[in-house]
Amino acid sequence: KELKTDWLAKGVLPKYTGDDPTKTPTDDTTYVWDKSVNNGWDHKVVKVTGPDTYQAVFKDDKYKITFVDDDGTPMKEEWLPVGTMPTPPAEEPTKANPEPGKTYRFNDWNPMVHPVDGPETYKATFDAKLKPSAVPLALSGSYDRATRTAAVSVVTTEPITLSNYDAALVWDKSLFTLDDITNGQEKRISNFIPNVAAGTIAAISSGNNVTIEAGETLATFLLTAAAGLEPGSYGFALTVIDASDENGDALAWKGYTVDGLLDVSALSAENFDCRAPEGVTVEYESPAAGDFTVTSEKPCIVLYNDGNGYQALEASAVDDGTYSFTLPEGFSGSEEIIVAVKGDFTGDGEVSSTDALQVLRCAAGNREFDEASALICDVNGDGELTSTDALQLLRVSAELRTLDW
Repeated sequence: KELKTDWLAKGVLPKYTGDDPTKTPTDDTTYVWDKSVNNGWDHKVVKVTGPDTYQAVFKDDKYKITFVDDDGTPMKEEWLPVGTMPTPPAEEPTKANPEPGKTYRFNDWNPMVHPVDGPETYKATFDAKLKPSAVPLALSGSYDRATRTAAVSVVTTEPITLSNYDAALVWDKSLFTLDDITNGQEKRISNFIPNVAAGTIAAISSGNNVTIEAGETLATFLLTAAAGLEPGSYGFALTVIDASDENGDALAWKGYTVDGLLDVSALSAENFDCRAPEGVTVEYESPAAGDFTVTSEKPCIVLYNDGNGYQALEASAVDDGTYSFTLPEGFSGSEEIIVAVKGDFTGDGEVSSTDALQVLRCAAGNREFDEASALICDVNGDGELTSTDALQLLRVSAELRTLDW
């Protein structure tokens, strides 16, 4: 379209002062005025020697990047400049119109995601596995926070007798590591003999062609998590590569997959011994990292005991009356965690003259006390309950001094 028309005398240099020219975008490309060439025109602007027409030139600006499910349903669209790395949709694709008798796992995008060099459509691809209806096996898993170790067991669901068994356990290799993994993310049970050496694969009996009863463990995989796992369910899959019975006849298990879940539980109220009857709130969101907060109008102390004695956890201020705490690495969920109002010997949520009296009796050897009570009421932090602590608690009860978190 015409942008501007001027009638100029010879020798005058034309000038364009209007809005930047635009070009109608296509379905997958937008354009921008390219001022790097002849200042945006198809030939150099020179002084008038006769009639002339200058045409704006453009360059590609952004390209349409689309992620689609395997049936072509768009999952995400964005317009990105050259060199930008596209970000796949957060939601994992699901197989559309699955074939009967098969189960599917998302594999990757086709083509592989790469920096933008033009319009691109990425399509989800899937791995198909036969459903495990013919395999008398199941997976069960447990997770130990203290060692960050997952134990995944292959368990029989009915009696079986094997002369050969070849299968592979597959997991998310970004979550777990194993010294002797093969194929990048598989650990195989190959040429099954029940009395295999102890280690990653657990022995269950001796000799060949042994019938394994239902509910027995065929093999156990010990996997170390790369980091503490957040609460949730983590998927595992056992794919049978080959299997034969005691006569050497092939079993119809080849290609079948057994799926299982490893459940990592969250922190719960059962993990905390809250010694204040009211006015103290404990909240937690990330038990894998061991983070939680305590909110109270009165200063509190948090004690942690992993079986080797109590230690007071350091408090970090979050807000007025709210402090955050982090459990030591390796927290497994079985340790004792005590939350108490600082100086509250009796556990009624207050610091009173009664608490001061009880601490004085402890200091004098007239009353027994446990390690936790000593830490809760050790006001001066010298590691002992003394008459000085009792005096300071009496001053707190009379509102003559305050305690810190």
